[in-house]
Amino acid sequence: MKIMAIDDEPGILRMYGRHFKKLNYEVALAESGAKALELLATERMDLLILDQAMPEMDGMETFAQIKKRFANPPPVIMATAHGSLHLAVEFMKSGGSDFVQKPLDMEILVIKIERAVRNAEAEAEVERKLRRAEAELSEARQLSAISRIAASIAHEVRQPLVAADLALSEAGAAEARGYVRNALQIIRTMMRIYRGKPNDAPVPTDVNREIEDALSLFAHKSGNVEIRRDFSPNAVVSTSGNLSRVFINLISNALAAMNGTGRLYLGTRGGESHVVVTVEDSGPGIPPENIPYIFEPDFTTKKIGEGTGLGLWMVRRELDACGGSITVESEPDKFARFVVTVPRDPSKHGNGHEKGPQHRGQIV
Repeated sequence: MKIMAIDDEPGILRMYGRHFKKLNYEVALAESGAKALELLATERMDLLILDQAMPEMDGMETFAQIKKRFANPPPVIMATAHGSLHLAVEFMKSGGSDFVQKPLDMEILVIKIERAVRNAEAEAEVERKLRRAEAELSEARQLSAISRIAASIAHEVRQPLVAADLALSEAGAAEARGYVRNALQIIRTMMRIYRGKPNDAPVPTDVNREIEDALSLFAHKSGNVEIRRDFSPNAVVSTSGNLSRVFINLISNALAAMNGTGRLYLGTRGGESHVVVTVEDSGPGIPPENIPYIFEPDFTTKKIGEGTGLGLWMVRRELDACGGSITVESEPDKFARFVVTVPRDPSKHGNGHEKGPQHRGQIV
């Protein structure tokens, strides 16, 4: 274990050095707060012993600078003069590990050192476990999303292939080839949409085409749904996100809500700095009590096996990537309307991590 002792009195520093070396501790000595900051910038320490009453930069100021400059500082024990208990309390409230009073009792100090190091190690282990759990959760969500994509591909491709098999059994080779071409087109479109990570650099993206690509995947699901397109010709944005995923999820949810009959409105409007997309269905709407939660991961009202609860969460993630936002309005038994806003140039508007996209809901 490596300890740094910080004190402006040379005699006390020598005492620290002798005592800790007997205990086989590595010791670094700093005669001022400034020297301690200099050493911390180049050497890893397991614990600091910090004197409060130092000239120029006292212990409290030195501690404040340590927290400001270093992301994960070591535990700090403050040495205070007799009668300075109020400073020790202030130090502990600001994140200090422990304190000792002068004149020093080295046996008590060693006990506090060992306890502070144990506590710091326990906190670090908890942090490591938390990060590991978060990584595992993220991986599980990605695997769940991949499973959903695979199921979508299988469902969409199955129908034209079944039709092709029927046509072949009836000697309709030309018709069968048409169904096979349709299946291959679905596969190509899905591969283009899900082929990998978003681009590092924003690229021009035709929002209308992204919507059409998404819509083409649901040709066999739309049933008697009336689809109304209301596209602005000026709907090009520069984005590193994958907008097709956004529209696939929104359209899929809309069609599922209408259960084969109703009206689906898809509209785009091109403003000076943003493109606004509206996806509205004439289904039963969203229950008011669910709206605050629909963008949360794993929230779903579907039966087990019918949905993962990740669809709208993925929508939010994609819009975060391009600095976009989404709002929802719903009127029970009449409609659900999702409005997506995407900046034409995300560099001029920040991104979702800086300002936070709008994921608000409203019952009309």
